[in-house]
Amino acid sequence: MINGKRGILLKEVLYLVLALLVIAVIVYGFTNVFQILKANKEKNQALGTLQRLDFFIKDLKDGESKEFLVLSPKKYFLVGAVSASFTSRACEKNSKCVCICETSDCSDDKSFCRELSKRWKWAETERTYWEISIDKLIIESKGELVEVRLKQK
Repeated sequence: MINGKRGILLKEVLYLVLALLVIAVIVYGFTNVFQILKANKEKNQALGTLQRLDFFIKDLKDGESKEFLVLSPKKYFLVGAVSASFTSRACEKNSKCVCICETSDCSDDKSFCRELSKRWKWAETERTYWEISIDKLIIESKGELVEVRLKQK
């Protein structure tokens, strides 16, 4: 009779272990899908912001200055490609290129760049990048150049 109870107990333990393995595989799969969806969301936000920025700059007339609201992706950096610390191969120090990157020097794989219709320059000479949060940029058109500064709160 003891052998019978051990056999039943062993069978139940194996079912529990198998159920835990199936649950672990399901959780792992959902985690991977979530990470893929999150990465696509950040990419779409970055590319959308760069596209809006380019359309905004194209509409600026010479000498005109306007505010541009940047909302996303948060915790990324807006980087002008002419900065000294810039390392992305997407622009190769092209003065019309601006990137949104996960790191301030664009050395990561999550760099999204776009060549703008005008050259880009930060108004503050010491600034090379800006961490994106809900802020406004002041963009001023100066011929074929746009000068960009962060709006003071």
